[in-house]
Amino acid sequence: MLNVLRQACYDGGTLRHVREASLDPGSPRIAAIELQFDALTITIAAVSDDDTVQILPGPIQTASRPGSGPLWPLCVGKSLQWAWLMTNQQGYTDGVRLEFGESDNPESVLVDLVVAASGLDSFQAVPVGA
Repeated sequence: MLNVLRQACYDGGTLRHVREASLDPGSPRIAAIELQFDALTITIAAVSDDDTVQILPGPIQTASRPGSGPLWPLCVGKSLQWAWLMTNQQGYTDGVRLEFGESDNPESVLVDLVVAASGLDSFQAVPVGA
């Protein structure tokens, strides 16, 4: 998983499109998110058997739709600067943090994708004042 994230950070280029697959037909819950960069595509998916995260090279392998919600438009047009895997207190890797930014702009967008109840929940992390 780290190798896929590393490649997206160093070789991916700019995020161009986001697609998502539903957990169930007609459900608003997300099972996987596809990030299409200039040079490569990665898929971040929830593993329903153990509620862990899986990060794979390539596109989503099931039916998908354009990414929805207010978060992804903030990221499109930016490159992936940093990526972290999250491991919970039980030892399960169940999330990923992605930092999207531009070299000429100090403002970045932090996205947390966390697996819960067999789906991916997305959050925007924002700094708080000191």
